Amino acid sequence: MFGSMMLNGGGYQVKLQNFIYASFDICALILGVVVLINYIISKKIDSRTSRLFLTLAISAVVSSATDFLAVLALSVLGCPRWLGNLLVTVNYLAYNVMGIVFLVYAVSVIYDNLKIPKICYAVAYALFYIAVAGVVFAAVCLFKNGYYHVPKSLKFGYEIIVYGTQLTALVFALAISVIKRVRLTKIRRLNIYFFCILNIIAIAVQFFVRKIQLSNFAFVIAILLIYVTLQRPEDEIDAGSGAFNAHTFNLRGNMRIQSGNPFLIFAMELNNMTVVNSTFGLNGGNQVIREVAGRFMKLLTKRQHLYRLSGVRFAVMFDTQKEYEEFAERCKGVFDEPVSVNETELRITALACVISMPYVTNKLSEVEDLIRYYRTSVNVSEEIITADKDAIEKARRRELVDYAIQNAINNRTFEVYYQPIYSVKDKAFTGCEALIRLKDEKLGFISPDEFIPIAEQNGKIIEVGRFVIEEVCRFIKTEKLQERGITFVDINLSVIQCMHPEIINDIEETLNKYQVPRSMVNLEITETASAGSYAMLQTKLNELHSNGFTISLDDFGTGFASVEYLINFPFDVVKLDKSLVWAYMSTKKYKPILQHYMPMLHSLGTRIVAEGVETAEMVNALVELGCDYLQGYYYSRPIPKDKFLEFIKNNGEDLRLA
Repeated sequence: MFGSMMLNGGGYQVKLQNFIYASFDICALILGVVVLINYIISKKIDSRTSRLFLTLAISAVVSSATDFLAVLALSVLGCPRWLGNLLVTVNYLAYNVMGIVFLVYAVSVIYDNLKIPKICYAVAYALFYIAVAGVVFAAVCLFKNGYYHVPKSLKFGYEIIVYGTQLTALVFALAISVIKRVRLTKIRRLNIYFFCILNIIAIAVQFFVRKIQLSNFAFVIAILLIYVTLQRPEDEIDAGSGAFNAHTFNLRGNMRIQSGNPFLIFAMELNNMTVVNSTFGLNGGNQVIREVAGRFMKLLTKRQHLYRLSGVRFAVMFDTQKEYEEFAERCKGVFDEPVSVNETELRITALACVISMPYVTNKLSEVEDLIRYYRTSVNVSEEIITADKDAIEKARRRELVDYAIQNAINNRTFEVYYQPIYSVKDKAFTGCEALIRLKDEKLGFISPDEFIPIAEQNGKIIEVGRFVIEEVCRFIKTEKLQERGITFVDINLSVIQCMHPEIINDIEETLNKYQVPRSMVNLEITETASAGSYAMLQTKLNELHSNGFTISLDDFGTGFASVEYLINFPFDVVKLDKSLVWAYMSTKKYKPILQHYMPMLHSLGTRIVAEGVETAEMVNALVELGCDYLQGYYYSRPIPKDKFLEFIKNNGEDLRLA
């Protein structure tokens, strides 16, 4: 520093050659200004570390500038003494502030968005007050005696003032970064180590080699490294929304978990964004995301931040229940104002939940699991759901099943079972229903009632359906089922499969591959599926039917089917759900209802299959009622293909009614 150079002997003359003493300060000033300008104009989110880094860069530029100007004013240009005194005084303050700000910055990086321990603030304040006292002391001496006439007895005190505060701050920052190293990523840890060690060495060199003004230059070099590696906005910010990205969420969230302090996570997923994207394109969808993110960021305090987890999922972390409740109160009405896209006003809503960490879970990856679970298990509501341990267990189970589904798709480890269907007219088993089964190494047998809805929700049902059709056609071909008396195989078709644009081509390609006639495949659609998307499903089923496929209405009696459905949909077969069959057998009021349905269904040209047949009494009653086919445990459970073939062989001849 210029001050220490002036104190050492006091004999410098005013001449141009002295400009060389400021060469390192010039380099430091240029680099510092470049970093500062780039950081100011770059896109970033206001956070504690970003504000501290900005302060650090400003103090480094001020320190370099004042040191350079002091040399220029007093050693080169010979300016008035008061001006040199003022510049050196400001330089003393800026130089010491650099070290103190870096200490707080390093601690802020270590504790990220958590509360900084009081001891760290205490040390920083103590060093600041010492530095201020030292600056006052230095200023009095300088203005009283001038640069070249400070008593030698005070020289050592000056040096302690100038370097001591800076050195103490660096040593403390290095010590706490070593002690709390587990909180830091490798790159952050190495940056803090490098910053501290480089500047400690620079102080030592400048202390012994007074004419080299190295300290500011070393400081700016370290700041430049931090800017390039740590303070990169693109590494923290999601460009599409302006919120922090998932990487930053995981980094900060894991630090909170490691600290052992409980906290809350508010997580939400925007509703119906698939419709928005399909209607207005991805640009329209991104516009909605930016608008919603902006609204929520305005509701947050300086210590609270919005994170984009993925797609249309966002999260906010809170230290206390009170902070969350205040935020939740501010959130009321956030979606009242519509979002304008291409001059169209859209009403946006979201599914939201609040998760107590680590009481409910200590894994950040399960935050999105919970959102997916609530998306599929509760009705969309403006109320914020409070997550509990039961929900996380179900969410964990759902993710395990999801993984098992994907694993089975990749390794083709699904199995297809077959349940025989008895023809009343032919008094023989002329058909069967293909039913997919999933056995996982870890989870064991997984019921279709569990994994099929999950496969439908995540879109994997398309691949599952292709597997079933492929296996059924291969089975028909290789085992020559037609020669064994089997005239049709029922294949369940999800409404999602039915809506797939390539559904007809997929089925036809597979049938042609194995040379299976269309009449051998009977496509089943559940009653609830037909109620869900009437017009689109009607169009698709008409296409399938016109291409020669037989269509069945499965689970009749469980949903909302009406005569209108039966008339307008091309159903060739109606399958009575087992609940309706059992009710017919046990409740007198159901008998006239079903007795009324049967002639009506036959008059529409449909064949009738009764499911859930379990006793001889049911067989006789359903035959008398007029059912065309019978299916149930009375004859056989769903069984693997080899056992099915054995069953057909053993029951190929006349099977008398009970």
